[in-house]
Amino acid sequence: MADEKPHASSTAPIPARTAGALGPFRLRLFAAFWWGSFFAHAAVWLQNITVPYLVYEMTGSATWLGLAAVAGHGPALIASPLGGVLADRYSRRVLLIVTLVMKMVVSLGLYMLWHQNALEIGSILALLALNGIAHTVHLACSSAFIPQIVPRKSLAAAVSLNSIQVNLSRAIGPAIAGFVLSRFDAGSAFAMSGVSYLPLVGVLVFARPRRIEVSRQQGTWHALLLGMRTVASNRGLAVSVFTAGFVSIFGSGIQPLAAGLASEVYEVGPEGFGWLVSSMGISSAAAGVLLAVINDRVLRSTMVRAGFLFYAMGAAIAGAGISYATAILGFGLLGIGHTFVYVSCATALQLQLSEDLRGRVTALYMTAIFVGMPLGAQLGGFIGDLV
Repeated sequence: MADEKPHASSTAPIPARTAGALGPFRLRLFAAFWWGSFFAHAAVWLQNITVPYLVYEMTGSATWLGLAAVAGHGPALIASPLGGVLADRYSRRVLLIVTLVMKMVVSLGLYMLWHQNALEIGSILALLALNGIAHTVHLACSSAFIPQIVPRKSLAAAVSLNSIQVNLSRAIGPAIAGFVLSRFDAGSAFAMSGVSYLPLVGVLVFARPRRIEVSRQQGTWHALLLGMRTVASNRGLAVSVFTAGFVSIFGSGIQPLAAGLASEVYEVGPEGFGWLVSSMGISSAAAGVLLAVINDRVLRSTMVRAGFLFYAMGAAIAGAGISYATAILGFGLLGIGHTFVYVSCATALQLQLSEDLRGRVTALYMTAIFVGMPLGAQLGGFIGDLV
């Protein structure tokens, strides 16, 4: 199950054809993984739009929207660090397949409950928690998997291209979800989400990534502590993790509350809600293209500072309640800030890591993001209902 030995070609010279912003696309495995991940992330957004729309229809409460975010992202506090340990001990390819199947089961489970008129808030929260476990382990393994399929000199470009893929799915997935919800129903959205994981499962079944050495001599708790100590003792890693968590609480936390904003403040239906979130994905993808082109010509710390500025402007404009058009602009600015901060931090993180610690430290980074978002959403939802 584990990728235990280095592949024979792992020390071969780096092919010149993989250089440049689009160089990783010349590697067939990376290109296939990119497209498969695009459909899988679109599936995530189909569910991420449909669930809060249903929760708000059922409860009419921003607090319940925050609780739904906690149910979906809260498991990251435990699942993500454990996922990092697993990613450093076992085959990341196999772990990715297992977590994809789990997420498919959740989407189809939501479809079956909806189809049978048995979908209640309790069952939604329970399935969201299961999905949260699978999703956080998947993301930890996915980020650590990319260095196995691209040479080191192409890693920064591959991280940027992966960000573009994630954000394109963020742009297209919510728009599709809004269209399906307004023209069809929630069950159709859940069914589409479930089958959209299949392309990536197919890619991974036949993938043959570079092998890596793994060690299982350490106990799980000792392995987790070693990852934490590594982050705490390395200023670059610590800053990346802290920055991601901070921005997740005070920036990304607004995203799960978009359903309430769309309904109560801007008075638009599910299609308008979908485009509100899509605007964030469109601008994120455009910012990702910019980062891929400029690559190392601008300091990553400078891009993070610029990201903070875009986040501040976007949150102020989106929350001002002036008009739906200005809300689209505000979420677009949030998307630019999102990409500038997260891609810069993720690239810095991956370039500093040794292979034996990559999974654990990447998982700690993802934990900061996934725990921060529901905290911000819960705080925002409580203030929204109160004020």
